[in-house]
Amino acid sequence: SRHHATWVARSSLIGFDDAKLQEYLFYSRKEDNLLIRLRDFTINERQKELVQRWIDLSSEGRIVDLLEETVDRSDILMAFPDIVSRQDIEQIIDIIRILSREVGGDSIVLADKLRDLRESGGNSLEAVTIPPSDAVRVMTIHGSKGLQAKVVILADLFSG
Repeated sequence: SRHHATWVARSSLIGFDDAKLQEYLFYSRKEDNLLIRLRDFTINERQKELVQRWIDLSSEGRIVDLLEETVDRSDILMAFPDIVSRQDIEQIIDIIRILSREVGGDSIVLADKLRDLRESGGNSLEAVTIPPSDAVRVMTIHGSKGLQAKVVILADLFSG
């Protein structure tokens, strides 16, 4: 859709300003493939290669590969270099991978499932946080049963 094409063109991956965006969309026809048109309007060779890869992978229905390669080949993680942002991206791709398997890889049905998920406000997802391996884990005694740690600190052990 034009809305999604605008979003991608304005993103940090492509970075169109208002004038370039106007030029990109103004003469496009309803039947135009906006991804191919985006490739033709990219500013540099790196962007052109990325958009061409999107075209190739999307035409093969390889949406998860498209997402993974976009993360790998772009500077998106430079803008969000912290571990939590990286985990968020990995979790989103994992969710899409699972949903893609559920729908047999059909990108149209996958898009419908993602839209349904968005409209549900994500209420059907269970929040999961994966701490870095060197993180301090705070838990109850019951939650720690069976786990081993090099150091254990018991807060308020001798209080009151």
